[in-house]
Amino acid sequence: MKSLKTLLVSLFTVFILFPFFLEGKDKQKEKVYIPPQVKKVMEESVMKGKVRTDLPFSIIKNLYLPAQNQSFLILIFSAKNRDLMSLSFSEKERKKGIDFSKVSNSKFNIFFWFYKIEGDSPMPFKEQYVPVDLNWESGTNPEAVSTFTVCTIIPEGKYLLSMAITSIDLKLIGIVNYNLSLPASTELKEKLSLSPVFFIKSLKELPTPEIPPVVHKDYFIYSTLQLEPKLENVFSVGESPDIFYFIYGCSVKPDDPNKFDIEITYNVKKGEEDAIKFNPYVFDLPFISHQIPLKKEGEKDLEQGKYRLEIKAKDRISGKELVEYVEFEIK
Repeated sequence: MKSLKTLLVSLFTVFILFPFFLEGKDKQKEKVYIPPQVKKVMEESVMKGKVRTDLPFSIIKNLYLPAQNQSFLILIFSAKNRDLMSLSFSEKERKKGIDFSKVSNSKFNIFFWFYKIEGDSPMPFKEQYVPVDLNWESGTNPEAVSTFTVCTIIPEGKYLLSMAITSIDLKLIGIVNYNLSLPASTELKEKLSLSPVFFIKSLKELPTPEIPPVVHKDYFIYSTLQLEPKLENVFSVGESPDIFYFIYGCSVKPDDPNKFDIEITYNVKKGEEDAIKFNPYVFDLPFISHQIPLKKEGEKDLEQGKYRLEIKAKDRISGKELVEYVEFEIK
């Protein structure tokens, strides 16, 4: 098993140094467009506010990470298991009734229609089709609501995303419209900034990179890393959460274009007072992933309550700095 440091080096190589890796693959999938009957429903939803709720689902949040000069967009959405489990069946089979205990796989469609927001009206920008082939674990509760992810690669900008989930026969359609913003590459080079900071439940190395878009339950795959994010920044007493983020705008070393010199200092604050002060960490890559021990002086656990994690980043080559805060709670 490779070390996390080796994995992050691999990520940096794939997503930053080799821009051809994902472009051709993604463009091939874009040859399939949105069927007219689905496109009409999506357009009415965006332009007239008419929303089809045959299939209720919601986008919980989005994250993003670098993908050369574009962004690797991670959409996290939730839906009731039975709604997705029924999508492979015909209308006749759905009316007759489905024995969900025998459903081990579901095939259905996801369609993206990105509108770029420039001026007063959203302008159609990109269509994308995501064929879904989802396996269900034995004993899955059909009445439970689960969390899923789907990723894609898209340029910088402000967007209105119309996302549709449909049955294979296109009879059932669910629509959600969602606003999102991805940072401009020129802005990212001028100053330091962080990708959305999140904490991970689990991290696993895969033998080969995954080419998006693919739907997964609970986790997403970024190149060769399978990451399961925590949806809420809530931890137990004594827990040492794993943090994950990317620092944009750092300068490479003059004598080594693959290395950086980044200093990170964390402080945990309760109100305006410091609850924990950490010594600085030094990293040679802008991908940051490690545990943060929530221990006070004397190795005492941080008590229950609401806190802020202060992240101070300094590029020791260019001198650029930033300070950001992440809210979290210990229960």
